Amino acid sequence: MTADAGASITLSRDIAASPERVFEIWTDPKAMMRWFGLDGITNLEAGFEPHVGGRWFSKGRDPHGNVFSMEGTVTAFEPGRRLGQLWAYVGADGERGNETAVEVLFEPIDTGCRVTVTHSRILHTPEQFQAGWEQSLGRIEALAMG
Repeated sequence: MTADAGASITLSRDIAASPERVFEIWTDPKAMMRWFGLDGITNLEAGFEPHVGGRWFSKGRDPHGNVFSMEGTVTAFEPGRRLGQLWAYVGADGERGNETAVEVLFEPIDTGCRVTVTHSRILHTPEQFQAGWEQSLGRIEALAMG
């Protein structure tokens, strides 16, 4: 299996805010606490180092009380334009899941910003990643409008 094997999903959402504002929400740890993850997840901690090679993480609790983390590195950092990240799920037992790749484009449009997320190298449950991104993008949009 090659390093880029697995499923890939792509979603776009138009948000009535500048690309710079949406990028800021995406990369601010305090904002991440409010938008990141599937519905029902309680975010406990988040961090983001704003540079290529920087570390990012999110620690949360699911509705059953299980604590888990998502973590990785920043692979592209172009404020207001593009963000790349490597992701890995880390279970309560410390076991790491497969590493996936996320690329986010922030494109200016007449009404604000078109955010396009491509999440690749997904080995399991791409439909769960799809749902998570749809829910997260909705929360990002609400934060940008509020």
